[in-house]
Amino acid sequence: MPKLRHNPQLILSLISLITLISLTLNIIFIFQNYQRNRVTRVVDGDSLDLADGRRIRLLGLDAPERGECMSLEAYERLKELALNRHVRLKNTVKDDYGRLLANVIIEEPYSWFRYLLRKGKTFLGLEVGTFPDPMLNRALVSEGLARFNSVNTEYKDILKQAQEKAKTEKIGIWSELCRMVNPVSDCKIKGNIRAGKKTYFLPDCANYSEVIIDTSFGDRWFCTEDEAISAQFTIASGCDLDNR
Repeated sequence: MPKLRHNPQLILSLISLITLISLTLNIIFIFQNYQRNRVTRVVDGDSLDLADGRRIRLLGLDAPERGECMSLEAYERLKELALNRHVRLKNTVKDDYGRLLANVIIEEPYSWFRYLLRKGKTFLGLEVGTFPDPMLNRALVSEGLARFNSVNTEYKDILKQAQEKAKTEKIGIWSELCRMVNPVSDCKIKGNIRAGKKTYFLPDCANYSEVIIDTSFGDRWFCTEDEAISAQFTIASGCDLDNR
């Protein structure tokens, strides 16, 4: 210690070395923390895997399941937007099945620069063209590739607005490709799923003409009643069973 007191240069060198080591360790920690939130795999239209092994489901929305109308489009779009990108998670929660849900935002300097540039152009009334939304939840809903499920999230209002716009424009899952009232083949029995209840409607059921078949979320057309019953659908109320 006496030698250190009389050697300011040595003290300064030690302080510099300690500072350099601390700075290096902090940089390594920041880089590792940054890397753990990199998307390494897109599972389906509303789920993705991060570099640290976590699987994240996009909070507040449901994309069509595999094989349903627009499921492939939702998957490909999420992959295009998110794969190998760094993301920030907001409002992370666990659902009843133990799954992690979050609002997921692409957080890279170039993405945010383009986003701010687009905002500026919009404010000035200039043409902005197409632009990928850095908030993945809103991007999928606004493009009609997922449905807002009314969960109480911080972004509830903007997700509702995005959905209403997509519905008005009849794009994606809201298009006539996925939502039908009239049959397009000889299979005219409507299999409808609402609030987990599976019912089928025959052409002579009272409200048959008003029932929408949403093939993005499990609704189906059946050719015979036996097919509907085999798929665990039950006949809807309002059908005249006595005259069948």
